[in-house]
Amino acid sequence: ELVHVDTASHGLLAPFARGVAVVTLAGEPLMGGRWTAARRAVLEGSRITVTEQLVRAMAEATSRPRVFISGSAVGYYGDRTDELLTEASSTADDFLARLCRRWECAAQEADRLGARVVLLRTGLVLGRAGGALAHVLPPFQLGVGGPAGSGKQYLPWVHLHDLVKIIAVALADDRYRGPVNGGAPEQTTSRSFARALGRALHRPAILPLPALALKAIFGEAATVLLASQRVDPCVLREHQFAFDFPTLDSALEDIVGGTAVAISPAQSRPEGAGEARYELRTRTVIDAPLDQTFAFFSKAANLGVITPAAMRFSIQGQPPPMAAGAVIDYRMRVGPLPVRWRHRIT
Repeated sequence: ELVHVDTASHGLLAPFARGVAVVTLAGEPLMGGRWTAARRAVLEGSRITVTEQLVRAMAEATSRPRVFISGSAVGYYGDRTDELLTEASSTADDFLARLCRRWECAAQEADRLGARVVLLRTGLVLGRAGGALAHVLPPFQLGVGGPAGSGKQYLPWVHLHDLVKIIAVALADDRYRGPVNGGAPEQTTSRSFARALGRALHRPAILPLPALALKAIFGEAATVLLASQRVDPCVLREHQFAFDFPTLDSALEDIVGGTAVAISPAQSRPEGAGEARYELRTRTVIDAPLDQTFAFFSKAANLGVITPAAMRFSIQGQPPPMAAGAVIDYRMRVGPLPVRWRHRIT
């Protein structure tokens, strides 16, 4: 059974009629503004309150879920410079650490219900469809990107594909219980991350963003970019988890590398296709059966997932069912140019 959680309203959830497992990754973005008292309340409510409501719903379920995977964050450890951090490492006492600690305590209540609880501590999640990378890309694409602060701070990261794989494995494997560092095995600093992103985009990445400027803009929220967490995915390694993207170069090559879209005059077009004059071609390799692949591509909302992140693809309005004659309006960028596009399925 799928349950949608509205993190804005925090409305009480109805008890689950059935369900084997619950996975919650709810939480308002940490970089959504300065951490005023009101903003802190939003950050806490979207994590702690939602988790508490899920646990209550599990308690009232007709058949209680056996597994509860709850998102957490490497902010649990605080700013630890170059100390190697495993799941057994102590917590800190800043706002983020306290938030993560209370978040995890709320999730641990599901243990009393007989559920196996997994606390997934993640850092920077890298994927094509938005997320943290979408905010980082623009300056790097313009050649003015670089490390944050000194660049020496460690920056835990994971490819979205591997994060989903971690969740899938943790759902099925009873060995996973308690804290799990959900990060890639390659340890990266802010400076090496900037260099890797520059290589993937074929752009320079040498202009640092001073810590003083970040603190002036974001206040205490700047700690998200400036804190150092040298996180070791000890539990994943012990259970021999196989990362598909263990290195930052391989992850960024998959996400932003090769995203140049070939634009050429269309050799031919269907009659009545209107003003279409160009073909935009890109390539995506899908390792899945044809029926599953077609089911994915036949949903208009998934078009953005397979479009290079640099193109900033956005469907306008409610996407129609994918069928002959369907018309989809969207916006994107071709190089530096914003474009409005009308797509007709023939």
